[in-house]
Amino acid sequence: MMKIRLLILAICCSLVARADWPVGKGRFVVLPGFNYFSTAGFFNKNGTRVPQGKDNSFSSYYFGVGITHGLARNLDIFTNVPYIQQNQVAFGTKTTRAGLGDVALGLAFHIPSESKRTHFTTRIAALIPTYTNTTTPFLGFGANGMQVVANYSFNPGNQQFTIFEVTHNRFFAEDGTGPNQFSGAVTWGVNFNDYYMATANFTHMQSASADKTFSTNLPENKDFSYGKVTVGIGRKISRTVTPYLQGFYTVYGKNSGVGWGLGLSLITKMPF
Repeated sequence: MMKIRLLILAICCSLVARADWPVGKGRFVVLPGFNYFSTAGFFNKNGTRVPQGKDNSFSSYYFGVGITHGLARNLDIFTNVPYIQQNQVAFGTKTTRAGLGDVALGLAFHIPSESKRTHFTTRIAALIPTYTNTTTPFLGFGANGMQVVANYSFNPGNQQFTIFEVTHNRFFAEDGTGPNQFSGAVTWGVNFNDYYMATANFTHMQSASADKTFSTNLPENKDFSYGKVTVGIGRKISRTVTPYLQGFYTVYGKNSGVGWGLGLSLITKMPF
């Protein structure tokens, strides 16, 4: 069961530090991670794919360090500090911006079943921007925010797990444009043997805002939607260390990028 717990933590910490299984009182999980996203086109407001053209593109690099600490048997505190680089090419001219992004700080409360085969988790976090959007490409929305998450994880079969999750992100922009975001995700995973594990995930994101404008500088957009499919594989190299590799692709959307990406994380549980 510990191998599955570690992989679930890796999956759910790949972008924002958050725990679905308790890490244990007094213990730490440290999760360095990297994500790359690239797009050369976008979905317009009608959901039609539109190429940006050979002289236009957008790509993003994300480096993050997540730390989760067990305050009690079923209560964790977590944080995530991201470093982001955004690259935009418009009509052959490339602009790049890099810096710290939205820092997350929050609590996760876990309610396990008596058999420990199912878990219900709620999380709440503050999202704190460490930048200002004075030049493009943007590093984020540039507004304070909060995140509320609820998920249910269980074992549907031998050496398998499934996670259903809903997320609400609310950003408090000074001009009142938010955005207000809701997403739903389902993840299925299987443990092949003592070392290898694989997962498949589908996520739908809906972001609503009074600002309906669309920009090929994707972080500027506040009103959009997309669906994303992700597959991943993890390989345990020790009792407490598991590297995890993911690949994803956006399969539909509105006012959002058409693209693919890769993610690599290394979950480490301490003390060893």
